[in-house]
Formats: sequence, C-alpha cells, structure tokens
Amino acid sequence: MAASSLSGLYDAPILLSAPNKISTVSNEIKRLGAKNIIIIGGDKAVTNEEEKAYKALGNLRRIQGANRYETATKIATEVIDKEDSDSVIVASGENFPDALTVGAVANKDKTPIILANKDSLPASKEITKKIKKATIIGGPVAVGSVEKNFSSSNRIAGSNRYETSTKVADKYFNDASKAAIASGENYPDALALSPYAAKENMPILLSPAKGKNVTVEKYIKDKKITDIEIFGGEKAVEYKETPKTDNKQNGDVKKPEPSKDNNSKVSKEYQSALKSAQFYSEDMHMSKNGIYDQLISEYGDKFSKEAAQYAIDNLKANYKENALKSAKFYSEDMYMSKKGIYDQLTSDYGDKFTQEEAQYAVDNLKADYKQNALKSANQYQEMMYMSPEAIRDQLTSEYGDKFTQEEAEYAMENLNK
Repeated sequence: MAASSLSGLYDAPILLSAPNKISTVSNEIKRLGAKNIIIIGGDKAVTNEEEKAYKALGNLRRIQGANRYETATKIATEVIDKEDSDSVIVASGENFPDALTVGAVANKDKTPIILANKDSLPASKEITKKIKKATIIGGPVAVGSVEKNFSSSNRIAGSNRYETSTKVADKYFNDASKAAIASGENYPDALALSPYAAKENMPILLSPAKGKNVTVEKYIKDKKITDIEIFGGEKAVEYKETPKTDNKQNGDVKKPEPSKDNNSKVSKEYQSALKSAQFYSEDMHMSKNGIYDQLISEYGDKFSKEAAQYAIDNLKANYKENALKSAKFYSEDMYMSKKGIYDQLTSDYGDKFTQEEAQYAVDNLKADYKQNALKSANQYQEMMYMSPEAIRDQLTSEYGDKFTQEEAEYAMENLNK
C-alpha cells in the first residue's frame, strides 16, 4: 500500500509477486524493458527465490523494515528526501481499504503514506520531526487521534470504507469523468491499479464482492461519471454496470418512484424521503440511524433533516430483522467473526444499529464461525500471500478479524487440507 508514492516517484508500475508467479512477473518485467527493480517488504512478503530470479533481469534492491510500519516509513523517507515533500498521508496499518482508496492520490502527487496503529505512528518518529502536515484517511475507529503528531492536519472519512472512497474521490478527483471500481474486501487489484488510475486521473471506488454500495452508486450518478472500469474478476467484484442512458451516466440506483398524488397534504419532498427510506430498509436492510444519515448525507440523498425525520417517523421497519439480514450477509459473504459482525452492526462508522438490535442479530444468526475463520484464512493465504503466523494474528487481532483463539486454531489446523 505504501508503495504507491514510490511508484509515482519513479514512474513505475506495481507488480504483485508470488513464488508460483515468478515466470509471469519476469515476462512482464522483460516486456516493460525495466532495468531497475525494487522489491517492497521482507523475505516473508517476497521470497529470496523470487529476489534471485528478478535480480537476473536488472539492478535490484529491496526496501524492507521489521514490519509493515517500518517498511512504509522507509519508503516515505526516500520519497520525502527526493521530492522535498511537506506532507504525508496517514492510513491504518491494520486494515487495507482506506489506504487503497488514496493510492492513486499518493501516486499522482508523490505524497508518501505512513501507517498508523490505532493512536500511534510506529516507526515514524523521524518523519514527524520533518513533516508537519498530514491528511488522515479513515475515521477514528480506523485511525485514532494521531493529529497530535502534526501542526496541521485534516481527516477524510466516511461511515464505512465505501463512503470513504467517495470522499477521497470528491476531494482529489472532483472533475473526473471516469472511475475505477475495485474490491473493498481484498487488496491486490486496487494496489496494482493505483499507478494506472493516477495516470488516467480517475478515483478508485470500492465495491463489495456482491451487489453494489448505494453510496458509491449515488456518487457515480451525482458526479455524472461517464466511464467505469472494473478491475478484478467476478469473484472479486461482481459489479454490473447499469445500462447507460443517452448522456452516458452509469450506476443509477433504482428506487421506488415518488407518489404522484397532488392532493396529498404531505409535500413531495417528504413523500420522496419516505419512499427512499422504504428502499433502504426493505432492500438494503439498513438501521434507523443508517437510513437517517443516508437521507441527509451530502454524499447521499441530501434531503432536509425535517424530511428525513418524517420518513423515519412514518417508516414501518423491523430493525432487528434488518440487523439479522445484514449479519447473515457478513457471515455468509464476508466470513466475519461473531464479534466482528456485532462491532460492524453497532459501529458509528458501520451499520449503526442499536446494541439491542445487534445482539438480537448475533443471537439468532446461524453461523459456523470456525468455518468463517477457515475461509478467511484461505483468502489471506491465497490472495494476500500472508504467512501462517501473520494469518493467525490477523484472525485474532482486535483491529483485525476478532475471531476467538479456538476459532483461529481450527482455521490454522485445517488450512491447506
């Protein structure tokens, strides 16, 4: 993730490597005619076998630290020294999505990314002595109160990773006529995409593996995005473009039509807000607070607070059942843990259900969390090339998947069987 600014500095593509992909990567390096190769990360990320193969193709060096935080800091230091940078981007080192959305920005502007671990900036002490300006990506759940390390800072955050991607897009690619869609659940496609997106001046918007995110769709419509490029196979992004209209707008989210009863004493705005709220409850299974915030959001429906409150007051919804349906999705499609689902349901940067509604959901959800842990472990190994120890830590981490030790042990014992 931190390699995006380095890629911009040297005008170099980012290639993903694995021991079983050496020939594929080598052929691409030859095709590019590249004579200088930089490996990012230690030998657990890119093995010595891979290094040996690539070293035969040109001048090679490796940038690595003891962990991802140190590696990001070393990359940032090189970019700062060569570009005389006066600012950095701060993103979570525990979860990837926010850093991915800003990858094209880091590449385009050659702004280094440093990684935060909650409220701290591990290994970045020397950088904060030099740099006094920072843009923080993600809410306080993702990145805590790191503002104290800088004399000037601003934060770009949405209620979830998908809304955050639209806010990054709005700030840095406000006039873009096209956008890239990549998975918000796994990192490889968006990571390799950042140099291309920067050159094409298009934002990286995140999509769930199945279906669409209503905030992203709203952004595409409101910004009149005329060209969408989807990166990754259908297993990573099952996004389907809405048929284009005459003015080439994509991504319209279909909602019920407003009432045409002109004799109604309720204003058309109030009626439309209620219809939208019904859609969000019945089709998106959203919480009461989630619906209200979506209705009034600048990046959502932009209804007045009065119209949104009318909609909430007159909406017939079973929020406990909505929470249960959302929980079912998180378990069956995202393989989340019980605590991970509960926290997602109740988070102010997640679904915003009440604790009672979330508890009802996890109590009534039929889920095999050991199998969820195993499926998550398989994804980390196959798509993120993580080591067994790193997978175990990610599964049990409070800032990661939040599985129990027993569930993680089951996953590790059955991995590769």
